[in-house]
Amino acid sequence: MKPPSFPRPRVASAPPTDPCVRRLAIPEINALRELRRALARGGIPPLDKRTPEDSARIGAFQTIGALLRLLDEYKRRVEDGQRCRLVEVERSPQPGRILIEIAIEAQP
Repeated sequence: MKPPSFPRPRVASAPPTDPCVRRLAIPEINALRELRRALARGGIPPLDKRTPEDSARIGAFQTIGALLRLLDEYKRRVEDGQRCRLVEVERSPQPGRILIEIAIEAQP
């Protein structure tokens, strides 16, 4: 007598085990892009005509732009399969100043 045959189990393809070999999906980055676009409205008035609101808007616009450029480069590297991570170096807080260093670091 022949033993009963069972259908072979279907194995779902698992995502790569390496966290750096994959698509990088961070939906909040779109919110940062939208915020940057909103901050761009109004342009850059001459220095002698800038209000405190203009200065805050321009500073936020520049800061978010720099962060987006870094995140775009990080995304490109991750999606190219490079093993990497973002490293943030802590700085001691200073009143009236922000010093942030964020770097893309290669991993072995």
